[in-house]
Amino acid sequence: MPDNDLDVYKQSSAEEASIRGIVSAMLTDGTETILAEVLVTDTVSDIIALTDERGQYLLPLLPEGNRQIRFSKERFVPQYHTVDITVGQVTVLDITLLEIASGHLSNT
Repeated sequence: MPDNDLDVYKQSSAEEASIRGIVSAMLTDGTETILAEVLVTDTVSDIIALTDERGQYLLPLLPEGNRQIRFSKERFVPQYHTVDITVGQVTVLDITLLEIASGHLSNT
């Protein structure tokens, strides 16, 4: 039996494509940490996911082609990444968000 939902999607069929990865954060004090509850969005199809307590996320069942993935969380600079999705493959996209310095506003 799989340990978690990510293990299930590691065995993608020929008709599925997905993106998975880990989101970490670079804090203003220079330390790096895992980031939970980051909103991960495929901006083309509006498929969304949240990172878990280990910073892991999974966007399953994505259509083939170029996708723009947005990572956002309050107090962090949002990031966009363009990814080419191929049916039958799992794309790994690990990213690091930068913490916004205290006193600065964000457009998240």
